[in-house]
Amino acid sequence: MGSGRAVKFALCEALQFAGLCVPLFIIVQRFAVIVARVKTLAQPPGDGHTAYWLIVASSVAYVTTVALLVWVPMKYMVFMKKKFLLRKKWRPVALVYVLLSTLPCFAILIASSEVQINNNIHSDTFTELPVSLVLFSLVCIDIVERIRYCRLTGQGETRPKHLLESTYPETFLYKSFYSGPLLPPPPPPPVGTV
Repeated sequence: MGSGRAVKFALCEALQFAGLCVPLFIIVQRFAVIVARVKTLAQPPGDGHTAYWLIVASSVAYVTTVALLVWVPMKYMVFMKKKFLLRKKWRPVALVYVLLSTLPCFAILIASSEVQINNNIHSDTFTELPVSLVLFSLVCIDIVERIRYCRLTGQGETRPKHLLESTYPETFLYKSFYSGPLLPPPPPPPVGTV
């Protein structure tokens, strides 16, 4: 079943890399459209087409650099060397996603809002789509990272210990699902004492 394991590994990696790249490409493309529109409406009109392609090319260069210098070495360290899995509940893939995709996406959203406000242009009609896309990608990356250790036909035996532990403390589960008293009754007094 080695080929099934390889297919699952490749599919999980492709989904996680797409979750890293797709929000960046969509948000940068929207920013490039706004900048190109500002350039063409400016007095004297500038070359909006060149500005658009420069911004899109910079996003491709950013994703390529991040993939080669951070994403691939981090994946190598996680899967081959097991260096990053020393701490419990440590998810380096989610942390790298937040640092390398979420923060630049929100910075680009803020920049595009500033460009629109400074030029009195309100052309971006889907303002909630980029935020939803970034959060959806974060959830998808986390789900893929959690199901990576499950077998294709059921629960896997080689699941790391940090994924087996509950994310909620036992006291929370005890309080929310147990309808009796929170503390056990005090022990009865010893026989012979009054």
